[in-house]
Amino acid sequence: MKIRGILLLVVLLPFLGACDQPSSEQAATLFDGDWIAFSHPGDWKVTRQAQGERQAIRLEGPADAYLAITILPADAADDLEAFAQALPRDHPEARLMLADRPAHTGRLHGYRETLQLQGRQVQREYHQVTRNDETAYLVSEVTAAQAVQAQPGFDLVFTTFRFK
Repeated sequence: MKIRGILLLVVLLPFLGACDQPSSEQAATLFDGDWIAFSHPGDWKVTRQAQGERQAIRLEGPADAYLAITILPADAADDLEAFAQALPRDHPEARLMLADRPAHTGRLHGYRETLQLQGRQVQREYHQVTRNDETAYLVSEVTAAQAVQAQPGFDLVFTTFRFK
């Protein structure tokens, strides 16, 4: 009886896994800009703005999740903690916790926080990548309830982001 149950589970496992995949796991699309490149889920919307030497790229994912990439000249960039604390939140006291994640360059060391924003509980993650004369801030934000659905898309961007 045990062997029959195990065989049934082995046969059904691929079908069960396919039924509940988040939409952010669709085929990856390559963003290949002037200074940077990264992959992102194909169903995420990408917008780009430039203001002088400041470049901003915003990726919008499922359930109002987004990842913002801001590129500045390194000499005009704040340290990551100051950048993170300058972003809007309902309560000004930032409770930043250290966050570590795999990246194209090895590991990114940054911050994570759960905060109130416009009456919603959101999770933000902040990371910084610097190359000689440029600094990129990567900031992800998602409601706490939708974090699991958006995480594969965030992971894809973080692990493939690179300066050219």
